[in-house]
Amino acid sequence: VRLDIDKPGVLQVMLTGVEGQDLVLEVEDGGGTVIARSDRGGIRVKEGIPNLGVTAGRYTLVVRAAPKKKPARSSRRGRAPEPEPPPAAVYELTAQMIPPAKALEIEPDDDRGTANDLIVGDAVTGFVGWNGDADEWKLSVETLSEKNAIDV
Repeated sequence: VRLDIDKPGVLQVMLTGVEGQDLVLEVEDGGGTVIARSDRGGIRVKEGIPNLGVTAGRYTLVVRAAPKKKPARSSRRGRAPEPEPPPAAVYELTAQMIPPAKALEIEPDDDRGTANDLIVGDAVTGFVGWNGDADEWKLSVETLSEKNAIDV
């Protein structure tokens, strides 16, 4: 699905789980580079990217079946018949711009270069959106003095 964003903001994309299928959701930028991916794994599992920071431009939402794991080789001679392919998956995909909240984590933030800011004394909200999702925060200590201590 092609998605044209007219101004910077926070994009929320959600994909329903479906019977008999393990789906993967990806967001690609205008050049076709995957900038966010949700693959929580499992049949009937919802996928989503709740808080992707975007700029104005064209994006593509890609839904695909997760690659199937190869079954262990059998010691029996001959091959088992190929299983019937599953019926076409019917899913619901939603995308909306949401208001950026001051204390909300914005993806991507998987490394120090894209980490969200955290001020001492503030509370923030983050999402573990998919398997392998890592959230990094930059803790500002500029306002602390020698008499302060940080307990994490």
